[in-house]
Amino acid sequence: MFDVAEYVQECLESILAQTGVRLDVVVVDDASSDDGARVADDLAATDGRVRVVRLKSNQGLGAARNVGLAHARGELVTFADADDVVQPGAYRRMVGSLTGSGSDFVVGSMARHPEIGSDQPDAVPAWLVPLHRREQVGTTIEASPALIRNVFAWTKMFRRTFWDAAGLGFPEGVSYEDHEMSAPAYLAAEAVDVLPDVV
Repeated sequence: MFDVAEYVQECLESILAQTGVRLDVVVVDDASSDDGARVADDLAATDGRVRVVRLKSNQGLGAARNVGLAHARGELVTFADADDVVQPGAYRRMVGSLTGSGSDFVVGSMARHPEIGSDQPDAVPAWLVPLHRREQVGTTIEASPALIRNVFAWTKMFRRTFWDAAGLGFPEGVSYEDHEMSAPAYLAAEAVDVLPDVV
């Protein structure tokens, strides 16, 4: 997180409300100057599943994600930006898919919040709809090449063994760092699960 105090409480609460999974939540404070660090610290003080790691200077999303991975202890890893809201049951659904299939990672859909002040409901972007029209278990990028368009880190959950064996990581000091991680992940995976669910 970096200067997102207005969002981080809702984000972390949506993660901590996930049921049917064991959580190890690593919050990386990328040298925030607002009140977001206090929000994370308060949650960490009352919930043992939350750990806060502080960076001394702002290094950007790629570096923050890599630091989080270095501290992660789980067999599965996923990511959330501080302005994300993880949907109820999303992590249970993703874990269940990977447990049943043995695939290297799972990718779900997402919906964008409407602009502040808008009365529009959350909406899945039109270009994402065909990618997640149906569930696919154990597919590949060769069989489903349009999947390459779902480039977001926060729509995916990975087996840590796959992540490490594929040498995945986030480039640092660039924008859209998750795009540069996603393509190699799709190419390296022997099997990917695709969910229609907004996660």
